[in-house]
Amino acid sequence: QNTNLKLNRKRPRRSTVPQTAEQDLTHSDRRQAMAQAREKLAENPIVAGVIRSCVENIVGTGFRLSMRTENIEWNRAVEASWTEAKDVLDIRAMRSWAGLQKLWWTRRFVDGDIGINCVSNGNLRLETIEADRIYLNWNDSRDVGIEFDSTGKPRQFFVGPRIPSAVTSGLKQPGNPISAQQFLYWPIFPGERAEQERGVSALLQSFNVIDDVEQ
Repeated sequence: QNTNLKLNRKRPRRSTVPQTAEQDLTHSDRRQAMAQAREKLAENPIVAGVIRSCVENIVGTGFRLSMRTENIEWNRAVEASWTEAKDVLDIRAMRSWAGLQKLWWTRRFVDGDIGINCVSNGNLRLETIEADRIYLNWNDSRDVGIEFDSTGKPRQFFVGPRIPSAVTSGLKQPGNPISAQQFLYWPIFPGERAEQERGVSALLQSFNVIDDVEQ
């Protein structure tokens, strides 16, 4: 049994093999990891319980604004305004401020990254962009959905529509550009590579262990 367990944990999870130390996960590898992580969250009660516990312990009832200037009255006024505005930030009007935070933490943990588009038409609204919608050309294996400047800083992000997986990827429309100034990008970098472009699911290193438990 120990031998089988050791072999199980060495099972390859990627479709490509890096030829050099500088090569990161390819775009298709990252997508595959994201799909597997979503499957584990949907079907494995242990994974779902762990992620739910992590999110609840981090977010709880939601982060609160606490002003600390010397003007006490101004602090109270700002906090009161925030309390009134925070629960209508969701552009879909379906989640409270705490609900948005739980959504962002969960999707970042499972998918590897998440985007938040800050839409302002007089009132600020937040549009949550899941990882599979950040792309320019879905069929380009080198495309990460982000345009960088010469220093590696994101200049703009590309957001495309979500199309059911049953539809061939060739029918996916190209992503539309959104300035980095209004787009909050929140990735998770398990390997902490300095020039990594896209986040990777935090479950990546646990896939084989999860499979062993399921077996």
